[in-house]
Amino acid sequence: MGMFDTVKLECPACGEETSFQTKDGECTLETYSLKNISGSIAEGLKYKDVHCNYCQVAIRFETYVEVHVKAVTG
Repeated sequence: MGMFDTVKLECPACGEETSFQTKDGECTLETYSLKNISGSIAEGLKYKDVHCNYCQVAIRFETYVEVHVKAVTG
């Protein structure tokens, strides 16, 4: 079985805390928030969409100096 990391964040559309698994980082079964996300995970998620577990809106990651997320419509 493969290992992964988990990222938790507040959905920008519904405000619920949602989470997803990623293999973009060290894959050590760590859990990250947007406040402590590693650079390798942030870069791996750049411009990828994940979906909120509650409202199913697509959430796109955009990285600049800090990590920003936004709801994607259409």
